Amino acid sequence: MEDDSERKKNPSSSRSDAADSKTNTYLQALRKISRARTRMIVCVLTLPVYIFVVWELLANQRNIGSIMVIYMAIWTGFAIHMASRRCPACGKQFFVKVIMLNLLSRRCRHCDLELDGIEASQEDRND
Repeated sequence: MEDDSERKKNPSSSRSDAADSKTNTYLQALRKISRARTRMIVCVLTLPVYIFVVWELLANQRNIGSIMVIYMAIWTGFAIHMASRRCPACGKQFFVKVIMLNLLSRRCRHCDLELDGIEASQEDRND
């Protein structure tokens, strides 16, 4: 009850609460986007391990079908997860401009929102 009366007395408090809520939503969305990007980078970096394993299996005349299916399913899942992430600012796909997925980008391909931009501005506000 006291919180409601305080908000009525001080409307700027409710505005700052709304701004903090929006910032927290942005931060959560950007963290999910960053995690999706990290997963895809890890998948790309494991490609040499995959190639080595396939090479060894072929050298020993073993079947590689199952390892290929598993690796490609993981790769596809991570790529779809990364491509489906939406920018919290503009609502468009964060890593996709037209068709191609940009793995190295740290900015939204549409509105240039940075993955670290909100965190830096929030730290400045706290100082």
